[in-house]
Amino acid sequence: MGHLVEKVSDHLFLLVGNNPLPNFIAAHRLAKQESFLHLIYTDQTHQYALNLQDLFTSVLHFDHSHINLKRLETPTDQSGIHTCLDQYLKSNVLSEGSVGLNYTGGMKPMSVHIYEFLKDWCVQNRRPFIHSYIDPIYYSIRFSHGMKYPIDISECQVSMENLLSLHNRIMTSVKSEVLFPIFSKEIALFVSDPVNMNNLRNWCDKYVRTACPKELKNYLKPLLEEVKLDSNNQTLDLNEIIERMKRWITKESIGIKTEIIPNQDDDLTNLVQIETIGQIGLTLLKCDQIPNEEIHSWKIKNIGDSLRRFLDSNWLENYVFDCLQQISEDCKIHEIKRNIYIKNADPKKQSRDFEFDVAAVQGYRLYAFSCSTSMDRGLVKVKLFEAFSRAQQMGGDEARVALVSGYPQPDDLLEEINESWMASRNKIKVFGPQDFSNLCNKFKKWFNS
Repeated sequence: MGHLVEKVSDHLFLLVGNNPLPNFIAAHRLAKQESFLHLIYTDQTHQYALNLQDLFTSVLHFDHSHINLKRLETPTDQSGIHTCLDQYLKSNVLSEGSVGLNYTGGMKPMSVHIYEFLKDWCVQNRRPFIHSYIDPIYYSIRFSHGMKYPIDISECQVSMENLLSLHNRIMTSVKSEVLFPIFSKEIALFVSDPVNMNNLRNWCDKYVRTACPKELKNYLKPLLEEVKLDSNNQTLDLNEIIERMKRWITKESIGIKTEIIPNQDDDLTNLVQIETIGQIGLTLLKCDQIPNEEIHSWKIKNIGDSLRRFLDSNWLENYVFDCLQQISEDCKIHEIKRNIYIKNADPKKQSRDFEFDVAAVQGYRLYAFSCSTSMDRGLVKVKLFEAFSRAQQMGGDEARVALVSGYPQPDDLLEEINESWMASRNKIKVFGPQDFSNLCNKFKKWFNS
């Protein structure tokens, strides 16, 4: 085990690849405030180099004059790379001190050729030469002769905003508070029995998804305006509405005043359906007294859709979010978000927008969670693959991904994914209904591993 202070360089060369996060970590841990940073990039990675330059000055507080960018014509031609670096060092005379190379970024030929040149240059100029690599599996910085330095995640924190900015992405919509945590937890505990999960899915398909948003809005509007969600609201108690929901889900029935079985009377069923779902919504809004911008975003014009989405599936995202909040201190999680919509910062660039259901950052490690109440293996596998691809794109090899879904055979699905995607064993996790009752502890074990 080495002492990192001995490995800090006066001149740190960074190879900019498609994953700029290791460059940020290297600058954070391997350079002093007065050090000079030299970013070597190609045409394909120029924007990443510019993004890094911005973060080095705004977040790490390096002097702009201490950051130099050098373009390579090609990342594979040894002669061209050596000539380019020779000209660069002749025109930018390096002040005295050690020279470091972190070769985590960049293509393999580029890393090899730059290492060869800098090593020889340092020998000729009698400079100490320190080369390093950031290990994404063991979360450490590796040096020559087997020396390594574990990275304490609390020493190198990156915000979600900065992590995305490395890729020229921004968050256009995001939630930072849990919505209806008591209700979400109770439903999660109830469906931890896969039989109940199946019943809930059927109940939502029959009653929640088919409820007309306009009729829900018309039912709720006068009640919301009348009671203004105050404590005198004549709605059912939260525990009572939860217990009734459990009974309705089990029997696949619905009804506040009288339970209606499907196909008894279509008109009557529709009326009871709107009243029931509307009363659930009113009860939730009355009982959640915590100031929360999400509640206020349930405006009258879209409250029907908002309520349907929450009852159908969004309760699971909120339960996951709540579990992460509970373990955040023990696991050194410094940021948690949900419903994160992400797009390119440059509106002129044609790129696909995407969303993370829930995401957390632990140090510089991104955790992305894909949440679904579906029990369909194919559907949840597609959702996991998309989350995995996006997390790798934004968080690099250091990123981790989890699927939290209604699929009842999570271990079997995880085994298939690890084999077909060739992912490391701890990079991906799959949680099913049977995990819901102990989800906080399972998350904690994963984050601390």
